[in-house]
Amino acid sequence: MTKQVADMLVVSDLHAMSGDVDVERFVTFVTEHPARVLVLAGDSIDLYLWRHSRGYVDVGAGMRVLRFLIERVMAGQQLVILPGNHDLDWEWLVAGAVVPRRMQRVAFPDGMRELMELLVQRDGVRVVNRLVVGDTVIVHGHEGWQGDWLWRVSEMGDRLTGHRLVGGQMRRNVMGRAPMGLRAAAVEGHGFYRRLGRWARWAGAGRVIHGHTHVEGTRVRCGVVMECLPAWRKREGRG
Repeated sequence: MTKQVADMLVVSDLHAMSGDVDVERFVTFVTEHPARVLVLAGDSIDLYLWRHSRGYVDVGAGMRVLRFLIERVMAGQQLVILPGNHDLDWEWLVAGAVVPRRMQRVAFPDGMRELMELLVQRDGVRVVNRLVVGDTVIVHGHEGWQGDWLWRVSEMGDRLTGHRLVGGQMRRNVMGRAPMGLRAAAVEGHGFYRRLGRWARWAGAGRVIHGHTHVEGTRVRCGVVMECLPAWRKREGRG
């Protein structure tokens, strides 16, 4: 008996260390859906959460995912990593990358940076901000917030308060607990899809595959088909 091998498998918003994600389900899913290329479309490990959350963070789950990815690459699977807003670290762990000053002293869980560097140094592993396949562009999706005044103000609040009191942290706490219907309405109301559609049209794409919002579904904006992938947290998506 043989399994059909797909060209590409795209997964987004695993948030492995968030504490309410069954990473073994992710491992099983990837294993049972063989593909020549595995694409992690952002927020896979979630180092942002580890650095700023006051709740439980499962470091072991993040390490498990990294070791599994190394095993997949060693077995011949190609891996494309798209940095999300919760794991921008991927951008500068690539050899030769210039480390931004604000990231030069950031902490990592013991042993995690070494595993991440080992992974990105393997043949068959790429770190890119977008992946173009024909007229389809695969991105994490935070491009949809470009130009949004609330996003800029909240991120400023994050920095001024050490990610503890206001700004993006408050927005994430509120929206992270909101019913998915309310979250979908809020994302729509902020013009996220309209901005992402305009960005995709500017990039010459007719279709966008993205994550970031955790609001699964297909939408058409600005003549662009946008497919949001499901998240992996139990309360948010089916993975």
